[in-house]
Amino acid sequence: LEELLHTLDGLQTANKKLRDDLDSLIVNWGIHRETRAKFSHELDGIIRRLGEQNRHKLSFHAQAKIFDEQTQLTDRVTNV
Repeated sequence: LEELLHTLDGLQTANKKLRDDLDSLIVNWGIHRETRAKFSHELDGIIRRLGEQNRHKLSFHAQAKIFDEQTQLTDRVTNV
């Protein structure tokens, strides 16, 4: 579980860096302020959805790992 939480932290950091890099790119393009604000808003939504997807995937992996460990424990108890 700690490994999955560490992975989630890494993904969140990567998402923040991606957002910052793309924001810098938008600013450097010299795009008009209103259009830049629209791009930034859309970018925030994309990064937020990406973060949600990452959390859902990690939650699924954690649940699968817990199920596997419970199955292994049940098998050991059954074999005893």
